[in-house]
Amino acid sequence: MNDLHPAVPLQQQQQQEYGYVVVVDLEATCDQGARPAVTVENQEIIEFPWVVLDITTGTIVDTQQRFVKPTWSKALTPFCTNLTGITNEQVCGAATLPEVMREFSEYCASHLTAQGHSFCVLTDGTWDFKHMLLGECLRKHIPMDEPLFRTFLDLKHQFQLLLLALPDAAKAQQSAPGPFGYSLRTMMAFFGLQHAGRAHSGVDDCRTIASVCQAMLQRGHVFREPTVIPTDYNPMTDPTFKSFDTQNKYFPFDFQFGATLLEPSCCIAMRGLPWGTTLAQVVKFLAQANGAQAARLEMGPPQDNGKPSGWCYAELATPAQADSVRAALNGKFLGQRYVDIALIPHIPVFPPAAAAELLLRGLPYSATEEDIRKFVAPVEPLYVKMIGLTGGDLPAGAHSSGIAKVGLHTVGEARMLVATKNRQYMGPRYVEVFFV
Repeated sequence: MNDLHPAVPLQQQQQQEYGYVVVVDLEATCDQGARPAVTVENQEIIEFPWVVLDITTGTIVDTQQRFVKPTWSKALTPFCTNLTGITNEQVCGAATLPEVMREFSEYCASHLTAQGHSFCVLTDGTWDFKHMLLGECLRKHIPMDEPLFRTFLDLKHQFQLLLLALPDAAKAQQSAPGPFGYSLRTMMAFFGLQHAGRAHSGVDDCRTIASVCQAMLQRGHVFREPTVIPTDYNPMTDPTFKSFDTQNKYFPFDFQFGATLLEPSCCIAMRGLPWGTTLAQVVKFLAQANGAQAARLEMGPPQDNGKPSGWCYAELATPAQADSVRAALNGKFLGQRYVDIALIPHIPVFPPAAAAELLLRGLPYSATEEDIRKFVAPVEPLYVKMIGLTGGDLPAGAHSSGIAKVGLHTVGEARMLVATKNRQYMGPRYVEVFFV
C-alpha cells in the first residue's frame, strides 16, 4: 500500500451508486502483418467472460467464462491463439454471439436484478462494448437495444477520477496516460498488483480488472459517471475507431476522449459533426449553451480520402465556460447527428494538406505501401492509399486493383514524379503516374 493515499475502511466510504459491478473483458479474432486476415471490419468476439464484484464487501462473488463461435472466420490465426491462448477447439463447439449475449443477460437478470441488487457492467476502456461488441452486432444485424449492453463504467475514467481526488504528491508519481487512457498495466503498477494469470486471456483480465477495482474501493473511490452509448451511434463511422492504431490524428493527446483533465482548460474538441457543417453553424450550436462565444474556432482537416473529418475545435473565454459548454451540449444534435464534446489542453496543430495527388496505375498486385514509397523515393509522400476493385480504399485481405493514390507536399514534387517515374518499372510491370 502507498502511504500517500492510504486505504479507507469500507464502512467509512461514501455511499456507492451500485451494489455490484460486473467486470467484462472481451477477446476477439485478430492478426498482424502488412495485410492481416482480421481487421476492425471483420473481427469477431471469441471470449465473453465476466466477474461479479460485491462493492459493499469488496469481494468477488462469481466468475463466469463463455467462449464464442465465430461465424465469419473458419479458423483462428496463429497470432490470435498465441496472444489469447484460445484454440480452434474451444470455439468451434461454442455458442454464437447472440446466444452468449442472451445468456449473459439472463444471468444478470436472475442473479442480480431478481435479487434486488443494483449493478453496472464495467470494462477497461470503451473499446469492448462501444466498438467491438456494437460493431459486430451492427455488421451481423444482431439486436443490441438492451440497456445492459449500452451502459457501462469505464475503468480508465474511474482511475482518472481517483487520481483527481488524491494529493498532489500522489499524482506526481503517476506517469502520463497513453493515447486511450491509462493502461491496465499502469493501474496495476500504481497499486502494486500483479496480473491474475495470462494477459489477453479474457477471464484472467477480468480478475485483474476486479483487483484494480478492489484497490480503488480501499481508497474510498465511488464508482460513478457511466458511459451510455447513444442508440444511433455507429463506431465504424467514428474516426476515433478507424483502426487498431493507438494514435488518432484528430485527437493527438495522451488520454482518452472525454477523460477528465488534471488541469483546467479553455479548449474543447467536437466530433461527429455532419460533413457539410460550416463554422457559422458551429457558432450557432455553441450559442445554445447560455450564449457561449468561441474566441477561436478551427475545423479538422479532411480525411485522407478527401471527405470532411467531422471534427471541430473551439477555444472559449474561460475554463469554466468550456466545461459549461461541454456539459450542456455533449450528446446534443447538430442537424441529423449528435456531437461528442471533450475538454482538451489546446487546439491541435495539423500538418498541411496535400498540395497535389497522383494516381499510380499498373502496380504489381503484390505491391505494398512500403513498395510504393520506395518507388517514389527520394520524394516522401504525405500518404499512400491503396485502391480496391470497387474504387474505394483497399480492404484488408481483398484483391488489389493495381492502383494507388499518393499525396504530395507540393505541386513541384508531383510534377517531378510524373516526369521521372511515369512508365518506370516496379518489378515486372511498368507503372503509369499521372495527376488525379
